Amino acid sequence: MRRRFVVAGCALGCGALALILACVVAGLVVKGCPGDVARWTGRAEGRVVVRPGMTKDEVRQQSTTTIGTYGDSGRFVEFELPAAGLVLPGIELFVIDEGSDGRVDHVNMISANESWPELLRAAIATEDRLLAGGWVPEPGQASVRSLTTDPRAAAAGITESGAIENADFTYRKGDQKLRLSAGGLWGGIPRWRDSSRARVFFRTMDYLPLAEPPAEEAVQ
Repeated sequence: MRRRFVVAGCALGCGALALILACVVAGLVVKGCPGDVARWTGRAEGRVVVRPGMTKDEVRQQSTTTIGTYGDSGRFVEFELPAAGLVLPGIELFVIDEGSDGRVDHVNMISANESWPELLRAAIATEDRLLAGGWVPEPGQASVRSLTTDPRAAAAGITESGAIENADFTYRKGDQKLRLSAGGLWGGIPRWRDSSRARVFFRTMDYLPLAEPPAEEAVQ
């Protein structure tokens, strides 16, 4: 009987030790890889807010995540563009440029990798919000809904730059401009990889909150 108690005690002790170690490891993972945890849970690490006329310092003050000299990468954040009526989730890399007057004039955002169905849902939702808010697509431009629903066909359209051919959409409202495009793994997706389910696609969004400079000034 005593021996059984000893064995049970050891089992309980080992189980408790394993649980403690698991908790410690989980804590270290959360502390060391917050971006990965954010992706697993679908909860953004923070929000970046950009309004027309803001300086980068003002963007930093109103945002709830760190913004480096140019932007940040390896994070999982969301962008709020109030003047565009948009909240863009799942952004993993972003760059914020400012003009000579200090105001933000270009924001480049790239989403974390996602499956083709996920990309389509997010892109269609973005277009719907823009159109509902009075944004106008480029003349003769097709809708995001015109994109193929077949992930393999989308993968076949990946160019050397990573962009997907004919998956580029531009919208304007007053001085604002937003460009939305779809991309995939640079160099294409290997045949052995199941592109129908794998998260090998991404969205790229460019937001220009101010009037674009004249062509000659842009060339300089």
